[in-house]
Amino acid sequence: MDLNKIHLIGRLTADPIVRSTAAGQKATSFSVAVGRRWIDKDGQKQESTEFINVVFWGKLAEIIAQYAQKGQVIYVEGRIATREWEKNGEKRKITEVIGQSFQFGQKPLKGDQKTEGDKSTDLPF
Repeated sequence: MDLNKIHLIGRLTADPIVRSTAAGQKATSFSVAVGRRWIDKDGQKQESTEFINVVFWGKLAEIIAQYAQKGQVIYVEGRIATREWEKNGEKRKITEVIGQSFQFGQKPLKGDQKTEGDKSTDLPF
């Protein structure tokens, strides 16, 4: 049995980019910053961030393009896919998440506004 399923919660690193195929199908792509925190063997707090490329197609692509914005929290469910292409005679390859469903979370705060409980680990779903 095989399973290709991914769940992400993170923040959009930029406003989504919308494109259309030659057949007129919409595709919206964006990157999600997903953080991780842990305590190392020496008791020191550590953190790292992964930047994950995500693509949505069709009606979901249109909805995300209309409402999502840089800094917004988003939950994404999808599958991992790798595609290859050639540009200027050079082979290129990218692994990305093909989104199948999503849920918007908190929008980014304007300016220096802070809210109670405004921490990167607080995800308001």
